[in-house]
Amino acid sequence: MSLAAELRRRNVFRVAAAYLVVGWLLTEVLTTILPALGAPEWSETAVIYIFVLGFIGLMIGIFPYLVPYGLTIHEAAAAPNAQGLLLVGALIMLPVILGYTAYVYWIFRGKVSADAGYH
Repeated sequence: MSLAAELRRRNVFRVAAAYLVVGWLLTEVLTTILPALGAPEWSETAVIYIFVLGFIGLMIGIFPYLVPYGLTIHEAAAAPNAQGLLLVGALIMLPVILGYTAYVYWIFRGKVSADAGYH
């Protein structure tokens, strides 16, 4: 089965077309309404960037189905004992990192005067 046939079978083209149409309409409406609401100048650019990032995310979301034989990310995952080891490591290291961050904030509190700043 060719790549195009597989993408058609999974309705990828329809979903991408629907996302583009709805995203374009939403972008047009928001770029028209935002200036009237007094939004900052960068808000229109942010709407367009979010739309583009969402489309890229849509394309990345179908990636697991593009590898041969329909291998999914769940079938390619590590063994359960390796995942358990990573979980234990994360559960040990996360409190250590959070504790160190809190300690550093505690040590450096009050070192800068209230009127100091970048301006």
